[in-house]
Amino acid sequence: MEIFLAPNCASFTGSFGTKCGYAIQRHNNRFFVKRNSKGIIPPDGHWRFIVECAKLTKTNLYFADFDLPASELRDAFEEANICYTPLNILARNTYHAQDVLYLNQILNCGK
Repeated sequence: MEIFLAPNCASFTGSFGTKCGYAIQRHNNRFFVKRNSKGIIPPDGHWRFIVECAKLTKTNLYFADFDLPASELRDAFEEANICYTPLNILARNTYHAQDVLYLNQILNCGK
């Protein structure tokens, strides 16, 4: 997943301290979500990290949006044991923050 920073944010790396097992890493002038190689990653950690990133876009303080490939979204759902089949997740190639917030709401994940 590639993160697009808000105009007033020059850089953002690291994790949110939510113990999801994921962090944001800078590569050249772009920012990507990366799985931590050390430590325990909870089954729903990937999904929770994606949702937290989506929530941060609502303020436009740090993140403006992100591009989330459908394959990564599918992987996050499968890792968290979330049934996504009725949602037809693979209907699009890329998802954005608003899409994730909507999916989180209809899935009633509460995270």
